[in-house]
Amino acid sequence: MKDARAKKRPTRLRGFVIALILTLICGTIEFGEPLEDLLRGMRNSAHQRDADGRTVIVSLDNPTFDNLGLNFSEKYDATLIERLMASGVNRIYFDQMFHDIHDEAGANELITTIKRYPGRVYFGIITTHDESTLQATTNGPASRYLPYVSLASLNGKTTPFSLSSELNYSDEFNNTLAPSISASIAGVTHAPGSTYRPDWTILYKTIRTISYINVLNADRPIQGLRGKDVIIGPMTSRIPDQRP
Repeated sequence: MKDARAKKRPTRLRGFVIALILTLICGTIEFGEPLEDLLRGMRNSAHQRDADGRTVIVSLDNPTFDNLGLNFSEKYDATLIERLMASGVNRIYFDQMFHDIHDEAGANELITTIKRYPGRVYFGIITTHDESTLQATTNGPASRYLPYVSLASLNGKTTPFSLSSELNYSDEFNNTLAPSISASIAGVTHAPGSTYRPDWTILYKTIRTISYINVLNADRPIQGLRGKDVIIGPMTSRIPDQRP
């Protein structure tokens, strides 16, 4: 006599439902994303290429902070902008918000400078999330700068295990659209909040990089910058803005 407590044989419908539930769970927790990122990384390694040379990095590096300190006066940013514009650059993107004022006189000097180059200097916006309330807050440049600068979204996130990143195509701040730096340079437009993966096939070492302090101290226009877009951002462990 068969055990009445024996489990019923699984039906096709039950198997389908179980598979569907597991698929939904894996999709929700992005279970397969690390494997996808590993495969993407393998593909990127096999198709590496040099940068196209349209973009130049001005690095906030250790020598810069050794000379100026971490929170230096905005007057140096004003001087840097003038040096770059005199060298013929196209647009200047700062990977920072300029939300706080470090030096009142320096901030006024920076305003005077950015007024001379309407639409060509970009300051960042960043969205943060309160873990307790889950509310999102977007911060941007101090109000005194807003009439004279363009905006660039600095929002993004790392994927599981820091295997890759996703950046926002654009975001909004004070009813103004702020594309990401790379989307702005590429001239690509998508809805705010939609994301993309950076092109990791580009060899970062082939992107021309100049120290901030070297540009600041230049006594003549810097060769090779005419028509280039310039990104100014930290390249030092002193500022936790890097990902492996």
